[in-house]
Amino acid sequence: MRYLQTEWQRNERDRIQWELERAEMKTRIARLEGEKRGLQLLVEDQAKKLKILQASLKQADNGDDVRGLLKEAQEQFDGCVQETAEADVSQLVESRHYLEKCIQEVEYLLQASSLDHQAEPEPEPEPSGRGAEPDEEPEPQQQMMNRKKQHNDWAVKFALETRSAVRCVASGFDNELVGGCQDGGVCVWKFMGTKKTSREFAPHEHPVSALAVAQGDVVFTADVNGTVAKWPLDPDPGSEGEAEEPQMRFSAHGSAVRRVLPCEADVVATASDDGTVKVWRLNDEAVEGTPASIVLMPSTSEALHAAPAGVGYYRGNVVVGYSNGSVEMFDVDTGASVHSFEVRLPPIRSLTVLLDHKLIVTGHDDGTIRFVDIQSKECTQTIRAHARPVTNLSVTAAERHLISSSTDSFVKLWNMVGQNRGQLVYSLEVPGSAVDARYICDNFVAVKSTAALKIYDTKEDY
Repeated sequence: MRYLQTEWQRNERDRIQWELERAEMKTRIARLEGEKRGLQLLVEDQAKKLKILQASLKQADNGDDVRGLLKEAQEQFDGCVQETAEADVSQLVESRHYLEKCIQEVEYLLQASSLDHQAEPEPEPEPSGRGAEPDEEPEPQQQMMNRKKQHNDWAVKFALETRSAVRCVASGFDNELVGGCQDGGVCVWKFMGTKKTSREFAPHEHPVSALAVAQGDVVFTADVNGTVAKWPLDPDPGSEGEAEEPQMRFSAHGSAVRRVLPCEADVVATASDDGTVKVWRLNDEAVEGTPASIVLMPSTSEALHAAPAGVGYYRGNVVVGYSNGSVEMFDVDTGASVHSFEVRLPPIRSLTVLLDHKLIVTGHDDGTIRFVDIQSKECTQTIRAHARPVTNLSVTAAERHLISSSTDSFVKLWNMVGQNRGQLVYSLEVPGSAVDARYICDNFVAVKSTAALKIYDTKEDY
């Protein structure tokens, strides 16, 4: 019976994947038809212009003013072009947006259909004299059916305002959220029930491009100029009203720093637009100058010429995902390549590591999320999560859920335990293009979009 159930689930996943691929092909066909229509409009416009010029030449042969006729013909042609642009092009744009929304809805309905099939009653197995598998966590079927109904129902807890646009966010261990701003400032919010407190300081002269919280009380910030700074998350009680000074500041890269990853005590990794990933040792002797660093050199030429798109930490190793789809693991002490995962993945946009599950989770340009098993070195599961690139991945406490955000304006919560790993739990559509979503604490999720920075409460029983 278990074999039949497994085969049925595999066939069902394949069917859903085929349906999504067919929907993607329809989208491509519609896009090509739109481009073809645009070219046809261009040809028609050129034909109109040619006819107008021919008519002008005929009138010129009869002795009329050539310059005046050409000017009149140009005005007529410009009018035709403007009329065409206002009517047809806007319809094409509107149709494309509508088609993208349809694809997102189809994706959600297919996932909901999968849950419906899995929620069908199954015959009770005969007693076998042994308990459930230790890593299986069976859930009530009614709870699974309720999950697919909980769509777009997160509650907004707080709407956060800053003097400058927030570019990146990170979460602390005590209901704290840290945001890096366009003006080089950093904001820290602390949430206590229905109340929140905030403070601001300015560690950088350039826009903050990356930040992270280490050990619950230290903030690492980095800017587009390649500078990294280390700050106390909570200032000394006696320093209230005084300008905060960094514990350390140094020039890490020659270009913008896009990822900051605390690894061990006084060890942090940084990834930059200059194409390098470095591991820094921040000992006390290096406070006055630049600390010692190791450049992580990929073992393959393809990764060597690709940009680092995501970094993670796994038991003394730094895991790096590259824009060419490759994944490599490095020793944090020596910087040597420990293993290059022989998996063929689409271009990577984000990466996180689940320690308890021994998984590397990658988000890709094609909107998929993929699970790479660290022990087997293979890609074990693929989720068609979003209609557009996955911009960020975040893990909740105890690694029970995964949060993904995308440029398709959706933030989604995925189950990570039991046989239903990879099933959609919640889906939230936010105003603007969602670029970052992170789990904070007490079921709070911070969502940063082009429209605002908001805190959502997910205390519903999931």
